[in-house]
This record gives sequence, structure tokens and C-alpha cells, in this order.
Amino acid sequence: MEMGLLKMLLVNPRLADQGHSVVGVEISEKAIKQFFVENNLTYKEEPVPSLPGATVYKSAERNVSLYRCDLFSFSSSVAGQFGAIWDRGSLVAINPRDREK
Repeated sequence: MEMGLLKMLLVNPRLADQGHSVVGVEISEKAIKQFFVENNLTYKEEPVPSLPGATVYKSAERNVSLYRCDLFSFSSSVAGQFGAIWDRGSLVAINPRDREK
């Protein structure tokens, strides 16, 4: 699952509770940390060796991993392949010239 706005992450927290791995991509560290606080989840931070400057925040309670990085730098080589991808609206916020990336 990919999203730009963490307010909509998980659609609701039950996705991870139902056994789905939930992966988010967000550029804002503040938004990521706010997500964990609002959902009463603890997390650990780890660097992402394949993405210089990126950090992954992994929930201790649920199968949720949030990557702080540029959406255009994220790929299946970072977190594997996905059965579904959902975007709540991040692409409309991107400059139209950059959407081809």
C-alpha cells in the first residue's frame, strides 16, 4: 500500500489486523510520527541502505512499515512487490510535469 497522506493510511487500522502488510511512503517525518502517536503504536527507526537518506519506521504492534523518502525513489527493490497499491491523492499534489516519473 502506498500513500502520500498518512491521515488515510490503513483506510482503517484493521488492514494490518487482517494480516495484510501495510507499507507507506511519506516525505514528512512529522506526519509519520503523528500517525504512530494517533494510532497508539510504538515504532523503531532504521536506515534504508538501498535509499541513501531514507528511514523506515516499523510498528512493534502491527505489520506496518512507513518509509520516509521521495516517492519517486521508492521501488520494489526496496520493499518487494505488492498485491495492491492505493493512493489517496498524492499524485494530484505532484507537479504535472513530474507525474511521468
